[in-house]
Amino acid sequence: MWIEALTPLRIKLPDRDLCLTAGQLRDLSDDLATRLVQHASGKVRVVDPSVVENLQPGAWVSWESPLFGRCTGQIALAPENSWLVVRCHSVTGDLSLVKVDGIRPEVKGEPSLPHGSQSNA
Repeated sequence: MWIEALTPLRIKLPDRDLCLTAGQLRDLSDDLATRLVQHASGKVRVVDPSVVENLQPGAWVSWESPLFGRCTGQIALAPENSWLVVRCHSVTGDLSLVKVDGIRPEVKGEPSLPHGSQSNA
């Protein structure tokens, strides 16, 4: 089960210490993740694995921007501390820093058209 640390955590396990930084995603056993969510309520959350698997550099994603509405772009760098660097922003064409929470994978890895654009097909 994938979890995300919302604050820095140091968890003492029988065989080791598990240190997590805020925003770090980690795949843990279901048992350990369930216990962690119960005991560290508000400090960790469960993350949908389909979202995590698709957050690889080169993948096309979309998100809702408070300024531009629905945007798309291509992941330039893997997620770090709950943020992604996205290139080819559908509105600005620039690099953009996007919060992982609102990211959705694009179907078949193809970007949608920017706002106001029309297809030549």
